[in-house]
Amino acid sequence: MNRSTRREFLKLVGAGAAWMMLGGCAQPPAQVTPTPTTPPTTPKVTKELKLGYVAFRAGPAAAFGEPAHRAIDMMVERINAAGGVAGAKIKVIHEEEGSTSDTVEKFKKLCLEDKVDVIMGLNSTANSMAAAPVAEENSTLFIACQARIPYVTWKDPEDPSKGVMDWVFKANNSAVAHAVQAAWLLKEFAPDAKVVGQIHPDYAWGYDNYNYFSAAIKKLMPDVELLDPLYPKLFTPDYTPYITELVNSKPDYIFTSLWGSDTTRFIDQLIPYGLLKGTGGNTLLCAYWDFYVVTGREIPVFGHVQQSSQKGIAYPVKPEDFDPDWEWLIKEFKSRFGQFPQSGAFDAGDALNFWVAGINKAYEEKGEFPTNDDIRDALENLGSYKSFGEVGIVRKEDHRVLWGAAPGVVSKAPSDDPLQRPYVHDPALLVTAEQTEPPALTDPIEWINSW
Repeated sequence: MNRSTRREFLKLVGAGAAWMMLGGCAQPPAQVTPTPTTPPTTPKVTKELKLGYVAFRAGPAAAFGEPAHRAIDMMVERINAAGGVAGAKIKVIHEEEGSTSDTVEKFKKLCLEDKVDVIMGLNSTANSMAAAPVAEENSTLFIACQARIPYVTWKDPEDPSKGVMDWVFKANNSAVAHAVQAAWLLKEFAPDAKVVGQIHPDYAWGYDNYNYFSAAIKKLMPDVELLDPLYPKLFTPDYTPYITELVNSKPDYIFTSLWGSDTTRFIDQLIPYGLLKGTGGNTLLCAYWDFYVVTGREIPVFGHVQQSSQKGIAYPVKPEDFDPDWEWLIKEFKSRFGQFPQSGAFDAGDALNFWVAGINKAYEEKGEFPTNDDIRDALENLGSYKSFGEVGIVRKEDHRVLWGAAPGVVSKAPSDDPLQRPYVHDPALLVTAEQTEPPALTDPIEWINSW
């Protein structure tokens, strides 16, 4: 991100501004030894682990936050029923995300009154950036896992040379990965594209996506014409003026970072114009489609940036290749709530699996139940861990977990799909974390320009 954009973003944080999404992202399978839920020998432990989960539960952002709250409860129930983590049971304390000032107060409460062992979640960029220093000041582990800020772990977002905070980690992919995946997808599935449009929300998340995607396309497809970006306000009710401009410019590809109810309204209003492939036109739309699907809507065929909610969605996948934890979460979530889990559920699960892996590592090294300092050190030196059949690479230098991805073109799943997924990626493109995320403590735009 360039410095002017960062300064704009920090102003937003100070004002308690805009919400943003998340998306993790899925990755190709890899062969590793999975971290067990409990060590081979579990002692009798009286300690109760407290986990605070903070995310939106009402309003437009609940489409992202509520599945995470639900998934955490499901997974913790399962872990506790199996004996807990190193013999300790987990208690979940749910808090609803709100304004920046309200969210900061809830972080203080979790740290000082509830004395939780870890805090996870946060959908909002502004809230994440304001809450992370609170966790740091109170030596409380914070695993950011929904908002996709590439620099949330940094001590100074303006100066990566100052290093990272001790107690803040990030378990999902970033806006850089989101935008760069969209660029790789364009190059792979629309190599003859001449005109590319963009529509993003009018705040830091949208500006970042525009900057990263534009820089990547200039490197990968320098002859493509990039139209001026369209920036509707967050939760815009009527996209007609923006759609009219897109229809008149006839782009071959549209990249958007709209999310939640904005994604749903935008696609609803765009489909009747017959611009998209699958609706009478030839334009690929690269969007967060799972928000659209969880509302029960049918979608046209279009390009999509992969998220962590769709592990292994590239087709065909043989039933025997399904990870049992991934299969369990999908089936259990559908059984309880009647819908395929949205990406927030898997983002939360990846963070929980990260924490559990750190506890187990610390216990195995220490031979007794670890302190939070031991767990923090173990997370920093974890190297990698397995979550829903995928391998996250833990980067010590900036406390980031990196994932590969499988962006592709959305197609209806076969009628005999074992998990009854509504859609799959056919075809799909596998990309590594190194292709979509910059090195530790590196300005993303500088990294992209170095390609």
